[in-house]
Amino acid sequence: MDPPPSHCSSLKVLEVCHVSPPPNSAPETILPLTYIDIPYLMRPASELLLFFNLSIQTNDFMDTLLPKIKDSLSLTLQHFPSLAGNLEWSPGSDKPLIRYTNGDYVPVTVAESSLNFNHLSSYNARDPQELKLLIPPMTSPTKQAPSFAIQITLFPTSGFSMSIVTNHAVMDGRSAALFVSSWASVSRSGIDGYEGPLPSYDRAEVKGPSGIEELFIDQLVKFVRSKSMSEHDMNNWVLLSKSVEPSEGAVFKTFELSVADISKLKKTILDAQNKVISTGNETTPLLLNPSRFEVVCAYTWICLTKADMELKASNDSHDETTTIIFSVDYRSRSNPPLPSNYFGNCAVSIRVTAKKNEILGEGGVVAAVRKIRSEIKGLGETIEMNLKQRAARLISSTPERFRVIAGSTQFAFYKLDFGWGRPCKIDYLSIVTSGALFFSDSRKDEGGIEISLVRSKKVMEAFGFSFANVLESLVH
Repeated sequence: MDPPPSHCSSLKVLEVCHVSPPPNSAPETILPLTYIDIPYLMRPASELLLFFNLSIQTNDFMDTLLPKIKDSLSLTLQHFPSLAGNLEWSPGSDKPLIRYTNGDYVPVTVAESSLNFNHLSSYNARDPQELKLLIPPMTSPTKQAPSFAIQITLFPTSGFSMSIVTNHAVMDGRSAALFVSSWASVSRSGIDGYEGPLPSYDRAEVKGPSGIEELFIDQLVKFVRSKSMSEHDMNNWVLLSKSVEPSEGAVFKTFELSVADISKLKKTILDAQNKVISTGNETTPLLLNPSRFEVVCAYTWICLTKADMELKASNDSHDETTTIIFSVDYRSRSNPPLPSNYFGNCAVSIRVTAKKNEILGEGGVVAAVRKIRSEIKGLGETIEMNLKQRAARLISSTPERFRVIAGSTQFAFYKLDFGWGRPCKIDYLSIVTSGALFFSDSRKDEGGIEISLVRSKKVMEAFGFSFANVLESLVH
């Protein structure tokens, strides 16, 4: 595995090492990909980036903290051996699988950067290409593709970043949160202080609609072969899953909605409904207790649509539709239900569409939340159609006008404690290439939400203006 570009003057690679579970501590493991895992072969890797404030010099870091990071990672991997394994697809197998064999490892890159730590770990507009320097590569010289890679980047006397990169076909966000929280627990308290729960790898109950797995495989193989590539070389999947890089001059920025802001939005929704009821025109059930996610998702959708309208005022129409896409955890909704600690992918995408005038007009936030809730509630009835539509879109090159939301407000990454303090900033670098938005819990305000995105400066300014002003217009 090649290290990041050490020729870059702002980044110096100090070490590339291999971290395995302790010898003979983890069984050899084979995990066939499920019908939910398979589509993620065409998705960019998940790139979680944690920043930690810490005043430490390079020698002290290498001698004291880095050994602790490696040792705790090794101990944690004995419970998560698939992360030390590789994705492979032998010609005799009908689909890819994850294989861990004793001696397999996680590649760990250790680097030092001269970039400004305080700026990179801020909420301000940042250069996504600088942030990408903190992410390790995910390719291999063999036909196997690594499941997992880590890069530790030290900013002497300021802090360090820890990037945790996973092939998305291996696990979803909930599984990533389980692994990282387990690692933090072992780092903080040792293996005897492991707080669990242990991951569940039982895939016997992961059963999709009849024929859906074969449909996914068929669509994907046709696409790979159309590029004159072999489907059995897993590095080809890694290459094809990389989306277009952001335009030159794009910026990465994080916005926040506080608990007070979210409470105002919830009150606005209830007030708007009461106003309609008082006129006698309300014919639909009350939208009771809108969730934090529903409210923030609706608000972000409105701000994105409004910004888009302002940038394209002369060519756009309020009759045009706008779509938002987000994922929901399917473990408890599966039939039969899967345990909450099921390790793999078990998230299903939901698409919510509305005419722009529905969500931009008076009562638009109510309409947006209603539509979001309706699609979530109807998920169980539409799962088969959802999956088949997803298969058809896997290789579609037709551009769609929608917004995708990644992440979750439930993963609590800001509460991680490895023993050297909680993260001062969490970023999800996958949005640099995917164009998605990232939702996470707030560091500054428990119950608040952070929204990160990467856009051109012009689009970011328009979104920022909407984000700052729409709330005020809704609550007055």
